[in-house]
Amino acid sequence: MCWVEKQKTKTNKNNNTMKNFTKINRAFMAKRKHFALLCAFLCASMMGWADYVDYISLSDFSTYSQDFNTIGGEDVDPATQTKTAYVRATTLPDGWKVDSTTTVRTNSTYTHAKNSTSYIGGQSLASDARNGLWNFGATGSSDRAIGGITTNVAGGARTINVMAHLHNDAGLDINSLALSYDIEKYRYGALAAGFTVQLYTSADGEAWTSAGSDFCSTYAKDESTVGAEVVPIDTRAVSGAFNVAFPDNGDLYLLWSISSTSGADAKEAQAFGIDNVSITPSASPILPTYAIFVTDNGTITENFDCLGGSDVDPSGSEKTAFDRGSTLPIGWKIERNLNTSNPRKMGSYGEAADTTMWIGGQGLSSDAKNGTWNFGMTGSTDRAVGGLTTNATDGTRGLTVMVRLFNSSRADIESLTIAYDIEKYRNSNNSTNFRVQLFTSSDGTNWISAGEDFETLYSTNGNVNPLNPASTTHVSNTLPVSFVADGDLYLAWNIAVSSGTSCNAAPALAIDNVSIRPAANARTTADGWASFASAQNLNIPDGVTAYQADYTIDGTTETLVLTALTNGVIPANTGVLLQGANNSVIRNFAIADDAAAIAAAETEVSGNDLEASVERTVLAEDYDYFCIRYSTEIGTFFQLYQGAYIPAGKAYLKLAKSGGSSVPGRQMRIVVKPHAPTAIENVNDEQTNTEWTKVVRDGQLLIIRGEQIYTIYGACVR
Repeated sequence: MCWVEKQKTKTNKNNNTMKNFTKINRAFMAKRKHFALLCAFLCASMMGWADYVDYISLSDFSTYSQDFNTIGGEDVDPATQTKTAYVRATTLPDGWKVDSTTTVRTNSTYTHAKNSTSYIGGQSLASDARNGLWNFGATGSSDRAIGGITTNVAGGARTINVMAHLHNDAGLDINSLALSYDIEKYRYGALAAGFTVQLYTSADGEAWTSAGSDFCSTYAKDESTVGAEVVPIDTRAVSGAFNVAFPDNGDLYLLWSISSTSGADAKEAQAFGIDNVSITPSASPILPTYAIFVTDNGTITENFDCLGGSDVDPSGSEKTAFDRGSTLPIGWKIERNLNTSNPRKMGSYGEAADTTMWIGGQGLSSDAKNGTWNFGMTGSTDRAVGGLTTNATDGTRGLTVMVRLFNSSRADIESLTIAYDIEKYRNSNNSTNFRVQLFTSSDGTNWISAGEDFETLYSTNGNVNPLNPASTTHVSNTLPVSFVADGDLYLAWNIAVSSGTSCNAAPALAIDNVSIRPAANARTTADGWASFASAQNLNIPDGVTAYQADYTIDGTTETLVLTALTNGVIPANTGVLLQGANNSVIRNFAIADDAAAIAAAETEVSGNDLEASVERTVLAEDYDYFCIRYSTEIGTFFQLYQGAYIPAGKAYLKLAKSGGSSVPGRQMRIVVKPHAPTAIENVNDEQTNTEWTKVVRDGQLLIIRGEQIYTIYGACVR
């Protein structure tokens, strides 16, 4: 039996609608949680309690909002029990639940939680107001919030949990969420420890992970435990963004924990509610602002020309040092080593400075100031970062220029091609060589030498004559690294005397024109496809087939013909599709040096319609962009949303919008042409070959490979 998931439309509470692309996979539907939810919903319907839907559908990348103003409670009579609690259950919006636990700072499970609160009130709450789950709001107001009150009463609530269940129906993975919400306070509380509201996330609604300090709100104790006539007493807005592992058709749970900050007591509690929640999903991960991000095949470059300093007056003091700090680019730092017994000692990245001390470089004198420098010619924007050492008391014995990298490629990086210039702005008459050595670190504290390929020695010149710079040494090589996905890697250039402790009469050395590029790689989908582009001519790795693509349109029929390359070379700046091992990372791309093969390959791809994203490409608004999603599922094609970007090193198909507007459901016929002709090229309905089958069923083109069957909506593999 084959379960078929037809093209579907889902609408969330904000009427945000997206048509997911058809995906068909033998027997996979019975395994998917969404199908289980559907069965549960149908059963519930027959039992008469299907009004509540147990998840929030994120069906596209627009913002979901919830202010709880539809749950009611404003009709409660202020002359009744509201000061302690008006007992009436309030059903929560779809996908929301609440619960309490009998231990402080512990989280319940989503399955155990309830879809309703127990009490209604909020205005002038008494000190003995009931503990538990509340629908908070001012009397007569439809502006509501969800939360609760804790207690020390036996069996009472020690922690309040507010939860949301999100389901990804967007058609591709969600990699980050932008989240905002208000924490509203409805009663003062005298508990000495105070209270904390902390956000957690979970993939299953059971094992919870803290969302970090950006989503942790602490409240000091109040003088007494008493309500207020005007509520909420205080509203604190919280917002931020974080990365998530939220696959298509997967689930993500949010939990707000309201409990005492420390200790075992939960009495004399402040009363808090969550309100005005806003959730915006994104296919792009949040990249750190403290580091430079490294994509699959993109090149990082830095020439430090943004530092400024060209305005320094040549008649001024720049021969010794013009005293003005220069802020380094994001991710870059510089450290002064003051250790008299070890000039080559390196400190930590976290303790290094993000500014230099001095500006100058032209005509540097022998008594130029020691420390960190923004070097450059007078009047020139061409700058470099380095410095000068000395034996003076409290003087600089060594220098280290550092950069922090973040691996945003989603795959481990095993090697980097690193190039840079070392510029010399003053000679040396120190009897010992000076050295510039590259180091690496996974934590910014423990440093490992990059070896002789990245070591440069400078011998004495017999004088300390200034240079402008008259000496530039270019260093370039490939460095093996262990740079895990979503991890950090630190590089550091240590400038110091190569041995001994004498640091006087030092050369003025600086780092410039840095280039860092991961070794070429491509991450394949579950059926072995990947897209790829490079700025270099590369040989196709063994066991991999590379395809160019030819797009045609005949009326409403769109076709993409994939033709295997036959010359063994992927030309520079050419988008291609690769097919290799399933769920793997294709590496071992060697630079092509066969001029004849390169020329033949360039001719071969002259009609290629795939675009190359050699550097990160931001999507314009006048086209549709199609890619195969990186996924664990087979044959999943999707249309990229405007405003997103295509990472460096990827290929994509750029098409004029169908009918002048973006059409998520536009269909694409895919034809694959291997090296030698096979039956797939001219296959009739139900005709097969050893690997592929083309079937026309109900007017749809199906491609069958092995046990997998799927339709094509889109083009290009990622």
